[in-house]
Parts: sequence; C-alpha cells; structure tokens
Amino acid sequence: MPAQVMDPELFPALTAVVRAGVPLGGTPPQGEGPPPDTRFGIERFLDGVQAWASERASLR
Repeated sequence: MPAQVMDPELFPALTAVVRAGVPLGGTPPQGEGPPPDTRFGIERFLDGVQAWASERASLR
C-alpha cells in the first residue's frame, strides 16, 4: 500500500525500500534488531523522551 501512495520523486530512497519488500514497522523477527546493550540504551533514551513528553503535557 505505501508504494501506491508515495511519490517516488519526493521520496526515492523510501520508495525503493518499500518496492524491495522491506517490512515497515512491527516487531523484528527473533534474532534481529540491535544488540542487547544497544537496545538497553535505546529503551532508556525513549523512557526519557516519554517522561519529558508527559511532563510537558501536564504543564498545559
């Protein structure tokens, strides 16, 4: 579906990825993805982003 709605002139690299059949989003298959130590760092970073966003939302 994304390949039908995306403009290949505006997004040539993304269009090529989608046309190649690379899955977009979702959970990576077992054994793929970042190594555990990298995953840990990414999760902590995202925890911080979530905390920041929650704090900002509560100020409104």
